[in-house]
Amino acid sequence: MLYSKLRARSGLILFLAIAFYAAVIAAYALHAAFAEKKEILNEIDNNLLRAARNIPNLMPPDFFDRAVQPGAISETEDQTNIEKLTQVAGGLELAYLYTLVYTNNIAYITSSSATEEEIRKQAQVRYFTAYPEVLYYVREAVETGKPVFNTYTDRWGTFRHVYIPMRNTQGTPYIIAAEQTIGYISAVIQRQIGHTVSIALFFILAGIPFLIAYRIVSRDSARHLKLLNYKLKEDIRVREQAEKKLRMMAEILDAAPCYITVHDLSGQFLYVNQMACLMHGYTKDEFMALNLTRLHSQKDEATVYEKIKLLADKGENLFATTHLRKDGSVLPLEVTAKTVTWNGIPAILGIAIDTTERLQMQKALEQRIVALTRPLDKSINVTFDELFDRSEIQRIQDEFSAATGVTSAIFLPNGTEVTTVSNTSNFCRHVVRATGKGCANCAKSDEFFGQSANTNGPVVHRCLSARLWDGCISIMVGDRHVANWMIGQVRDETQTEEEALQYAHEIGADEQIFLEAFRKLPVMSGEKFKQIAQALFTLANQISTSAYQNIQQARFIAERQKAEENLLRLSAAINQTVEAVVVTDAQGIIQYVNPAFEFITGYLQDEIIGKNPCILKSGRHEDSFYRDLWQTISSGRTWTGQIINRRKNGTLYTEEATISPVCDLIGNIINYVAVKRDITEELNKEDGVCTLLNRPQQVVFRHG
Repeated sequence: MLYSKLRARSGLILFLAIAFYAAVIAAYALHAAFAEKKEILNEIDNNLLRAARNIPNLMPPDFFDRAVQPGAISETEDQTNIEKLTQVAGGLELAYLYTLVYTNNIAYITSSSATEEEIRKQAQVRYFTAYPEVLYYVREAVETGKPVFNTYTDRWGTFRHVYIPMRNTQGTPYIIAAEQTIGYISAVIQRQIGHTVSIALFFILAGIPFLIAYRIVSRDSARHLKLLNYKLKEDIRVREQAEKKLRMMAEILDAAPCYITVHDLSGQFLYVNQMACLMHGYTKDEFMALNLTRLHSQKDEATVYEKIKLLADKGENLFATTHLRKDGSVLPLEVTAKTVTWNGIPAILGIAIDTTERLQMQKALEQRIVALTRPLDKSINVTFDELFDRSEIQRIQDEFSAATGVTSAIFLPNGTEVTTVSNTSNFCRHVVRATGKGCANCAKSDEFFGQSANTNGPVVHRCLSARLWDGCISIMVGDRHVANWMIGQVRDETQTEEEALQYAHEIGADEQIFLEAFRKLPVMSGEKFKQIAQALFTLANQISTSAYQNIQQARFIAERQKAEENLLRLSAAINQTVEAVVVTDAQGIIQYVNPAFEFITGYLQDEIIGKNPCILKSGRHEDSFYRDLWQTISSGRTWTGQIINRRKNGTLYTEEATISPVCDLIGNIINYVAVKRDITEELNKEDGVCTLLNRPQQVVFRHG
């Protein structure tokens, strides 16, 4: 009976122990599930934020300046933007990436990715589609100036989104946004919670043998098993987190739009992402088999190893370099490199972007700035392309010819063709000029305009070939004659076919072909043609004025760049000097300190900016000392003297200081500049010398 009671009591204790263990594991699983849910939501928000911030890198450089009104973006460009955003959104497993412009109190979608179903049904959201459902969130983002996260439902479903407010160069607010469906988020959370519950069940089942063993083995054995259980659980958790982070990192790195590699200190590659392979023309296996030196010429091999050694010592660096692609072409890169640990070995992480387009744009801009800042005297040969965007002029010319019906082209004063002829007809080129006499008449007619400039208005006359209307408008920049805008190939309304046939007979052209081409020419009165020529003269004047303004602006930019370069040189000198430099506002609040100040005082720049210099007070000076100093500099005079101050670590030091006021153009003090030198060591040496001089002299004899 007693044995049965003891056995029953033992069974009850075991049951209670198992129940308690299961309850603890369940509570832990519940806590872990809530923590995992919070972590997943934070991670999704961070992914949305990173994806949205990458959108400007996917769009054309001037997209947000242009995308502010209907029709500003062509259907072709809009489709290209849709495809780019769709590709990136798909790679990041996001529902949508899109941009909004906020104008006239309305939000419009200016570009958006599309789902597979929308692409299949051709229901992609097009440029400047109104989006009133999110107007509240757009206003909130624009008014706060900060990213806004929200969950909402609209015509496309229920989403979690981030809205990041931006402004274009004209100040118009726009939004870059990324969205994820609530269904996707819920599935991720449920999957992760299910995983956590499975682990909890595993530990509940795995814990039962340990509880039974607790009854059998000694207390020390039970403690040992408990420790093993904890270690096993911790190891599983650490390994799962590491595997999860590695999978996520691999996916992100492969989807990144920039070159990312990891190589060891010998230059052997340990990891390369997809973009690095595409930029260099190698497959991933080919790239992984390479050494970093293979991406450089043989003469640069020693330099590569020197850079690796320097980077290993320094830890991080940003530099420009060039790589050789598989086909031998040069790939310019801007590289950010940093030392890391990769699978337990020291390595170097490199992140780079292709700078080909930037360098080309920079070179073109430099050439244009040089041209625009040269004096416009006749001894300087400034070309048309240095002053104007040829493609933009061609577009204006094409649209002008399409609107008026006249043939149009631009030539240099020496007759060289600048633009492609717009709205040309076969009559002049393939009929009249096909005959010797007709070609000669056309040449004489062209000579009528010559190379001289006419600044008073357009020159209009009837050509010597078939008596068609011709016009010439001079394009001037300042007093320079840079080009002629020619229009013509227009029949006068009074011309008859009989006159045309008579001229065809005169130059020996086929009369039937001549007449057919003649009938296709545009017809207008002389008055109408002169009005068109006058309108073009006004347009050319406006273009000339814009070019001249560009020159003036370029000169201003050049002068400002020179001033900025001087300022940078001054800043470099201040940063490298051994004297401490402090700049305060008129109230004495510190606005700037140089590295020497940080070294002398122990205060970092971030710690001291916004503080008053009294933070350095040592207590060794009377209040009258500081009052006299302040009265001197606030009256516009310079103060020079010695001050005993206290470092951040509490030690005292003596500095020799010169404090001067800085005034604006009308004499008001706007800043104070202090230049200080630590003379503590010098004073200590002087005290030591004085001490020695005051001691009784001793004579020391040395025996050889």
